[in-house]
Amino acid sequence: MPAAVAKDCSLKILFLLATFASAVPEPLRALGAEVAGVDAAGTVAWLEDYTKAQERAIAEGKMLLVYFRADEENAHRVRFEREALRDEKILQILQKFIAVRLPLDAAIMVAGGRVRLLDAASFAPLGGQAGLAVVDFRHPNSEHYRQLVGYLPFEKTAYYVGAYESKHSVATLLTLPAGSLTGRMMVYAVRMHPERPASTDGQRHPVLMDACSSHCTHQAKLGRQGHHRWESRFQEIWQATDGVAPVEICAESWPGKSLLVACLDCVDAWHHSSGHWKAVGDSHPAYGYDIRRGTNGIWYATGLFGG
Repeated sequence: MPAAVAKDCSLKILFLLATFASAVPEPLRALGAEVAGVDAAGTVAWLEDYTKAQERAIAEGKMLLVYFRADEENAHRVRFEREALRDEKILQILQKFIAVRLPLDAAIMVAGGRVRLLDAASFAPLGGQAGLAVVDFRHPNSEHYRQLVGYLPFEKTAYYVGAYESKHSVATLLTLPAGSLTGRMMVYAVRMHPERPASTDGQRHPVLMDACSSHCTHQAKLGRQGHHRWESRFQEIWQATDGVAPVEICAESWPGKSLLVACLDCVDAWHHSSGHWKAVGDSHPAYGYDIRRGTNGIWYATGLFGG
C-alpha cells in the first residue's frame, strides 16, 4: 500500500508542540553595523544591528522581522529579494514591522561571550540557515511576547508549498494572526494549501485555541493521537464558546520532522480524508489550531471549529 494511502487510512490526526518557549535574547550588545519597515522610496528600510532593531521594535510596539541573509547569492535569496521584496502588498505589510537584515554569522554578546544568533535556542527552528524569523514585540501582555512566533527557512520545500521565499508564502507568514509559534505555523500550513481552505477565515477563538493546545499536549504526552475524552471535552468547549457545536480533527506527523514540515504533513493528511478536509475547507465562525511534539519525535496536531 502506498505510504500516503497507508497514512490516510490510519489517519493519525492530532498534534502538539514541545518547547520553543525560550525567549529571544535580551537586547544586550549586538555585533553588527547599521544601514525598519519601508522607506519613502517604497523599499525595505533594513536595520543591520540586531540590538537596535530590538530596541526599536520594543519602543514602537511592532513585530520584528529578522532576515538572515545567505553570504552568497543563490536561488532562494534571488527569489526573495527580487520578487517578494518588490511586491507592493508585502511592502505595505512591512510598514507594520521593524525589519533587520543580518549575515549568517551575526552574533550578540552574552555574559561576556560571543553567541551566534542562529545558534541561540530562540532561532533553532531555522536550523542555522538563511531565512526569515518573526519575533513578537507587539503584544506585551501575552505569553509569546519576545518569542519567536514564525519562521521560514530558505530551503527545499515540502508537500504543496512551491517555495518558502515566494511572494505568497512570505505574505502569508507576515499576516498570520497573533499567537504562539506552533499555533501560527499550523495556520500558515492551512493557508498555504493550494485549494485555499476557509477554516481560518473566521475568528481565532481563545477558548478553541486553549482547547487545541491542551489536547495537543495530552496527545504528545501519551504518544498517541485520538479524540480522547471527547464526550466531556465537547460539552466543556460548547458551553465556553456558547455557539455552534464544536468539531475536532486530529492528525500526527511522520517522526523526526521539523515544526514547519510537520504542520504541512498534518494538513496533507487531512487532505487525504474527505471528512477531515471538509472541516478544514469549510468556513466557521471561529477556529483554533495547534501542534506539539512528543518525546517519540512525532508531532500531534489539533483543529477545533465552532463559536
